[in-house]
Amino acid sequence: MKTGLSFVSLLFLILILLSSCAKTISFQVTRPAELPVENIKFISVGEFQDVIGEIIPYPGKTRNIKGVQAADLFKSNQKIADLVQSHLVAGLSKGGEFQLLNTSTNSIGFSGVIPNPNEIGVLKAKVRYYELILEGKDDKFFILLATNNNISLQQQLIVETLKYTALSSAEKSGKGFAIPIPFVENTAALEVEFDFIRKSNGSKIIPTQTMQRYYTRKWGGVPEKSTLSARLKEVIVQEYLSDKTLIAGLSDMTRQLELAIRDSNAFQEKGYLLKQNDSVPLLSLDLRTRLASAMAKDYVKKISRHHETTVLTVANGDSTAINLIHGNAYEEAINHLENLKKPLSKEDLYNLALSYESVGEFSQAREYYEDGLSKNPGEEIFQEGIKRVNQ
Repeated sequence: MKTGLSFVSLLFLILILLSSCAKTISFQVTRPAELPVENIKFISVGEFQDVIGEIIPYPGKTRNIKGVQAADLFKSNQKIADLVQSHLVAGLSKGGEFQLLNTSTNSIGFSGVIPNPNEIGVLKAKVRYYELILEGKDDKFFILLATNNNISLQQQLIVETLKYTALSSAEKSGKGFAIPIPFVENTAALEVEFDFIRKSNGSKIIPTQTMQRYYTRKWGGVPEKSTLSARLKEVIVQEYLSDKTLIAGLSDMTRQLELAIRDSNAFQEKGYLLKQNDSVPLLSLDLRTRLASAMAKDYVKKISRHHETTVLTVANGDSTAINLIHGNAYEEAINHLENLKKPLSKEDLYNLALSYESVGEFSQAREYYEDGLSKNPGEEIFQEGIKRVNQ
């Protein structure tokens, strides 16, 4: 006599339960410009000028805050205007909202019919960039470990690493030893002053946008030692480098220190000799490209339709439409849903609005979201949809 569900029956039941729930997937959606750009169909790229020797301000949260020192000042010392310009052109091309007339100040004239100057916007910029890449060694001081303790070497390391006061005292008395630990520290700050003007009369299409980007990271060495104050590094990491951690975890640090003491050759072979560590970007081009790309994306969002990856809910409606949406075939999903028998179900109405949102047709998406909310008062998915397309 069989009891319970067979494996096949159980699997079928799970699939039914999963298909009955709304699912979230990653969408490549189109967003509108953050600022109003009126009556502009064409963009011409004007002069992007490097400015050397000017101060780039600290991130907003650190200005006039105690603990940020004069030594932290970023004074522009490198030229990357061409790099910022190229990333901006690439970003505008992907948006597809404007026709680019020329992408270099060396280009003159246009082929074919000359556009109306009133519909041409000219982009210009002043670029300030500071960069400092340091390579060296930090002396890390360790207390001599007693051999008759009843705790392991690793446990002793953990205890001694945390006892900064005791460590300092031991260093002063000479009862310890220092190990030179190699480090690479990269610091950069980028400020761009963008102007977007109408070709016909030189008037500003939107106000001047002055934007900043920052970067700081240290590999190896002693994390507490830096060219920047702790407060400034903290703000930069939190606001601009959310994917990076400033200080390694304690357990990882302990393993490194133990290896350094027991076998210095093995310590270097493990990659802590940073000159041979491929994970450390020693080339300044890597750093410049990262900041120039991020800055271009920030500005493209201001003036142009742009694409973003976001996680949204897909309602459990018509299966064909769901498959099309999952495949990012939003136009096909719209055509399919528009041709279904009316009135549409709540789920299909939502998925239709979602498909319009995904291709950047926000007025049409808003119409369907509002229709769905009027027929289903208080329904959260329609409320969230209206909120997104009204941003």
